[in-house]
Amino acid sequence: MAMMLQRFDISPVDGSYELVIGETLTMKPVGLRIRAERRNLSTGMPRRRGPAACKEPILRRVPPSTDRRPLLILYGSNRGTSESFAKRIGSEAATRGYAPVVAPADGYACGVPVDIPFVLVTASYEGLPPNNARRFLAWAESLPAEYARGRPFAVFGCGNRHWVQTWQAVPKRLEAALAKAGAVPVVERGEADAGGDVLASFDAWSAGLWGALATALGGKLDGKN
Repeated sequence: MAMMLQRFDISPVDGSYELVIGETLTMKPVGLRIRAERRNLSTGMPRRRGPAACKEPILRRVPPSTDRRPLLILYGSNRGTSESFAKRIGSEAATRGYAPVVAPADGYACGVPVDIPFVLVTASYEGLPPNNARRFLAWAESLPAEYARGRPFAVFGCGNRHWVQTWQAVPKRLEAALAKAGAVPVVERGEADAGGDVLASFDAWSAGLWGALATALGGKLDGKN
């Protein structure tokens, strides 16, 4: 297993998959499919075609979920902090009348669903994106001007202020790329400093997210169910 993880990038085919256990002679996940992509061992980078190789950014549509409005929450996380925050946003979204989908950012590396607001939670590692957000960042930075005109989004960045030159590097790049493509930030980018009170920073930012998001969506979802 260690050799496989060293030589391959492994990710779920369906980023929204939720674990279902099946039992025969052994316990195993039902319906779980993974994608393994060989790394370039000389650089540590996977051998894959980046988002720029997509002929055109694909903004996939998500079927409506009853009377709940879809909300996409993407994360870039090597150590689990950003993923944990993304899942907290997803849990809160469900109580506020949304139908949340929480997934690694690279699961949408060739486009986010049409007409659906999205939230990005990501860290930087020495100025570089997390392993599961590399392709998404490249996709975002390849978008033509005004391609995502009017799309509501929000960004929350995790990091450490001691790394002054690369502090919030990836969240800033994502925010700038999406704004250049015409997407509209609904709230000021949030920042969590690993050297401070990370949870307090996140709680303060997320408290303002919901009202701002409801306003951007026309006030249709402005409180808990």
